[in-house]
Amino acid sequence: MSLSVVSVDQFVNFALSIASMKISGRPMFQTPKAIWILRGVYLCSNLIQLMFSFYIMRKIKKTNDCRKVKIKKEASLFRDGSEEEEEEMTYASYDESELTKISRTAVIQFLIISVLHFKWKVIQPLFVQSFVPLRNLFLSPLYTAYVWNRPVLRPFEANMLFQKIPAAPEKKRIKED
Repeated sequence: MSLSVVSVDQFVNFALSIASMKISGRPMFQTPKAIWILRGVYLCSNLIQLMFSFYIMRKIKKTNDCRKVKIKKEASLFRDGSEEEEEEMTYASYDESELTKISRTAVIQFLIISVLHFKWKVIQPLFVQSFVPLRNLFLSPLYTAYVWNRPVLRPFEANMLFQKIPAAPEKKRIKED
């Protein structure tokens, strides 16, 4: 039985969420000193993630891998998913687009977590999101390819959010006369 990186990542996210709820609820994490330490760790972890993103971008531009990969165009909420279009792009441009997605997600998460923390004094997200760079370092295909210099198959495993779900066969009603 083999596990995919996506399933391991989902398990790690779940385990971190449960652990953070248990640990951050303790009185020692409610002190002002502990909260400032968590803020510092959270800020440092985001800076580390930003630093790795710049490093990976430099490596992508430096290697400029021109091998081709065919990927399916991403489904969106506004486009009809009945026809599946494929496009061919180089590994470098594919990796760049994936890094852009990761960076955009990191910035949005930083803003949301900051608002949650400073507006409503929630500390659990600070705790969980402080481990994101470490999780990415071991589980993200881009980090595996450019930081650890290991071969990675492209396209990366798909996001299940907008993936087309096969329709279940409908049972026709039989009208009895």
